[in-house]
Amino acid sequence: MNSGGAKYIYRGLPASPGIAMGYAYVLTGDLVKVEQREIAAEEIEQEIQRFRNAVASAKADLLKLQENSQLSIGDDENKLFDVYRLLLEDQFIIDETEERIRTERKNADYIYYIVMQRFQDMLTTSGDEFFAGRATDIRDVKRRVIRNIQKKSVSYLKNLPPQSIVVARELTPLDTVQLDRDKVVAFVTDFGGTTSHA
Repeated sequence: MNSGGAKYIYRGLPASPGIAMGYAYVLTGDLVKVEQREIAAEEIEQEIQRFRNAVASAKADLLKLQENSQLSIGDDENKLFDVYRLLLEDQFIIDETEERIRTERKNADYIYYIVMQRFQDMLTTSGDEFFAGRATDIRDVKRRVIRNIQKKSVSYLKNLPPQSIVVARELTPLDTVQLDRDKVVAFVTDFGGTTSHA
């Protein structure tokens, strides 16, 4: 209900049973922006190192998050971290990103975005709900590495008010793991379904 007393009713498909009442917390800080930028020949190796450092940082963050959430999620859900780790260590993705930085002489975050987006689009348009759900995993890994390349901190899920209903375009599995269960009573998304890891 807004301050004028009007009510808005949105209908959707439930992914889990139950009813929740709380305050809408609209999530907007989960997006990354990437701009294409030319780099000089002498900057190529430095740009590749930025990419490698970002991947290493993402893996370290993943390990820390896994350790912190070990008690709050089950063993099956914890295996999701292995999926993310495999994506971060995928040699084909790493090699293609580094090669394209060298040959196209573009910034690392832009090249990595292009490489990962291709795989994400293939899964999204596969017509299979399971594979479309895995596109979310790729999107999350892509977003985390790009944030590390750009040296941007992830703070959009911190300091949520009590009784929050998180409203977002999409929540990834790692987003949901980080939600404070004492403050979040539900979440609503545009994308996702009963087969998504989130």
